[in-house]
Amino acid sequence: MKNFRTHIINYLTILVLILVFQACKVSKPTTPDNFSSEETLPMIAFFTYSLIYDSIQQEYKMSLISKHIVNGKIKESITDFKENNKKDFRYSLLNEKSQVIFQEYLQCPLDKTIEYVDESGRLQKKEIRLDSTEMFLRISLPPDAHCLSFDMQEKQLLLINLKK
Repeated sequence: MKNFRTHIINYLTILVLILVFQACKVSKPTTPDNFSSEETLPMIAFFTYSLIYDSIQQEYKMSLISKHIVNGKIKESITDFKENNKKDFRYSLLNEKSQVIFQEYLQCPLDKTIEYVDESGRLQKKEIRLDSTEMFLRISLPPDAHCLSFDMQEKQLLLINLKK
């Protein structure tokens, strides 16, 4: 009976050790190399750009300051800007065939609302138009996005190749 009890204890000890070793086993980390070619990681693009209004030539000029594309996903957010007018600024994501796959209107970055207190102590608002500004844009990139286009008043201001 003691031999039988000893064998059971030994088997249980071995079983527990095997389970402990399996639980502590180091797994291979997941890297982009481990993904199949069909799977793609979500990408985020960060753009810093400048926008200038040339009052002499009556046109907008835009230039890219920096572009960074990294792996990641942006949390969903609710944008409250829905209306668009001819002063609005638009960006569009284009595929390889230059077809729009996503577009969004933004308020013109040159239009600002300033709040101030007048001489009588009342709060006032004033709309001003800047000559130039620098802006930042963060967007999620779909896998088929090839270019980013910035437009204002139906005129393309800047086209950025996302694959370079």
